[in-house]
Amino acid sequence: MRFCSLVCLLVLMLAQAPAGLAQPSDSTQTTRPKIGLVLGGGGALGLSHVGIIQRLEEEGIRPDIVVGTSIGAVVGATYTSGYSGAELSVLVDDLDWENMFADASHRSRLNFRRKQDDVDFPIRLKIGIGKDGLKLPRGAIEGQKLYFELTRLINTRNPGARFSNLDRPFKAIATDLENKETVILSEGDLTRAVFASMAVPGILPPVQIGDHLLVDGGLANNLPISIARQMGADIIIAVDLSRPPKLAADINNVFDVVGQLAAFITLQQAEIELEGLTEIDILIKPDLTGFSPIDFEKGNELVLVGRQAVDAVLPQLQNLARAIKTAPVAGITTIATTPFIVAIELDNQTSTSDELIWANLHIEDNAPLDQQQLAKDITDLYGYDLFSRVDYRLIEQEDGTHLQLSLQEQAAGDGFLRFGFAMQSNFENEGAFNAQVSYTRRNLNRLGAEWRSVLRIGNDPGLSTEWYQPLTARQDWFVSAGLDAIRTNFALFDDTNTSVGELRFDNLSIQAALGKTVGRIGEFRVGIEHSWTRIERSIGFVGFPKQSEKSTDMFAGFRLDTFDSLSFPATGWRGEIKFDASLTGDFNTFEDKTLSFQLSHAMPFAGGTLIPNVEAGLALDLEAGGIGSQSLGGFLELSGLAPFSRLGNHKAFGSLVWYRPVTDTTGLISWPLYLGFSLEAGNVFERLEDIRFSNMTKAGSVFIAAPTPIGPVYLATGITEHGDTSVYLFVGQTF
Repeated sequence: MRFCSLVCLLVLMLAQAPAGLAQPSDSTQTTRPKIGLVLGGGGALGLSHVGIIQRLEEEGIRPDIVVGTSIGAVVGATYTSGYSGAELSVLVDDLDWENMFADASHRSRLNFRRKQDDVDFPIRLKIGIGKDGLKLPRGAIEGQKLYFELTRLINTRNPGARFSNLDRPFKAIATDLENKETVILSEGDLTRAVFASMAVPGILPPVQIGDHLLVDGGLANNLPISIARQMGADIIIAVDLSRPPKLAADINNVFDVVGQLAAFITLQQAEIELEGLTEIDILIKPDLTGFSPIDFEKGNELVLVGRQAVDAVLPQLQNLARAIKTAPVAGITTIATTPFIVAIELDNQTSTSDELIWANLHIEDNAPLDQQQLAKDITDLYGYDLFSRVDYRLIEQEDGTHLQLSLQEQAAGDGFLRFGFAMQSNFENEGAFNAQVSYTRRNLNRLGAEWRSVLRIGNDPGLSTEWYQPLTARQDWFVSAGLDAIRTNFALFDDTNTSVGELRFDNLSIQAALGKTVGRIGEFRVGIEHSWTRIERSIGFVGFPKQSEKSTDMFAGFRLDTFDSLSFPATGWRGEIKFDASLTGDFNTFEDKTLSFQLSHAMPFAGGTLIPNVEAGLALDLEAGGIGSQSLGGFLELSGLAPFSRLGNHKAFGSLVWYRPVTDTTGLISWPLYLGFSLEAGNVFERLEDIRFSNMTKAGSVFIAAPTPIGPVYLATGITEHGDTSVYLFVGQTF
């Protein structure tokens, strides 16, 4: 009888002398008690679950039932999919946790046009505009990389990622966002259920499953002991990751405040659940002193903490192992199989055409699943910045395994606002700032046409609009047409670096271009532009006559961008070469030809990053005189001089910039600070023959900088060889 068996088992477990432990005979042990493993939530703290599972296996205990909340659901799902404790430990060590929680694609995988968007609009927030008003993201990140890794890991041992394929019963706990009720997930898509269980509100978006909009299960039941009982567990092994609330003196920032509120919510329900434990149940509480829920990079340490936590209950576990007659299972692994894909399907839930998606898929059907190629295809599609998530499912059909690729719409939709900001000030005689907002409408036809308008305020106010039309499904060939109206103010300086006046340039232009992207690294573009320009004095220059002119220009150029980061690159190249020429009135010859060139290369050097940079601007057939179209001056452009304080027909400039982080740049949340310096040489010239190194001004700077949500911010001081000095506050891109 089951009750008598449990009583006998309790007596055996409470015995203090294991050597004298009597074993029940086969005739009295009518049923084996079911062991339920309950894995609580706690972010990175839950990596200690892995160490606990390792020790359970080493003691010969294999739970019959597993229930998990949040990170407990992640560990529980992978464990019941067939991973051993030892294999889970290897995964903890191998996974790039910091990258998994960084939503944006690595810049090397971004579509080239999207790279340039980030140059102009470094604030990554998108605000959608639709019929129902403004659309804001439902989480700080979409969880693309995290979801993909979960899918990959689970499908490796559980093709199809279904609850029904698990080697024992498992349930994940989530919270209904509408009414805060506990939702028990035990069927259907395992990856989706696990992601719902760990969808921390405000960090990850809610997950729709059936009629429920779900978030992190810790809000409803962070230690689901009662659920394991309902599943038939006779003996519970519960792992509680909760910690007491912090003292007021230890609450120092917004993360501490949020963590304190979360602790209040989870502790209340956990205390109720803990009251359901009996004398034969086992409670494991790892010592998590010094760790936080975001310490994923300390995974190996947390696994060790989990192993050590078992020591406190080791006699109970050993008695349990003897009572249920099991042997150690450490080292036992399941063999991963590679599914054979007979067909590939699309579940396209967006307005993006299927043509673009198919054009970027290189995974093959009627072949074994190539995980590396699939990962590359998904990363490339996500790099178009058209989708909130690109993931996949393996579906068993009568004819074999189908690979279904699922694509979801971004929260902002196809019409959205983005923002940019740039500023430079030397706290004295010159400074500049510009803020801009763009409205972009995408997917206006089957090839993915875009219409974008930009409003700019500040020193260079303006309005522009562009129609960008891809010509192929892969969007490698394109045409564009645009209209720009901009006012630029140029301050002029004398030889003592003192401002003597300011001129205003009003320019209206229309342009059209044909272009070809080169993979994700560059873009060729040729085109024609017609412009009308008016020049008049703004400050000083009394008697300066108003001037008006119009011109038609042809241009051709190539842009390159392989920087791994826009703010503080560690590797890669970035540059541009462009040729412009004005057409004469009869449109049969060229005049006013100019050639510009810029190239930067980031490379590791001396524990930091070194960026050599060269720039040149040449007016190929201009005579000396006039205002000139080339400028220098300001931070990293002859530091020590006022911004744009030197104007001329030609420019030659070179610099070496070195910086290194002086604070920790690892971890999910880090606030890196950089120190650096620059060595610079260059000048502007009226005549080509004047360009010599001896005629160049030498300068340098030292700076402290940090990445921020509006772009990199620098505080710097610069000096030239002639003693000109400036202190700068600079916000924006520098390379």
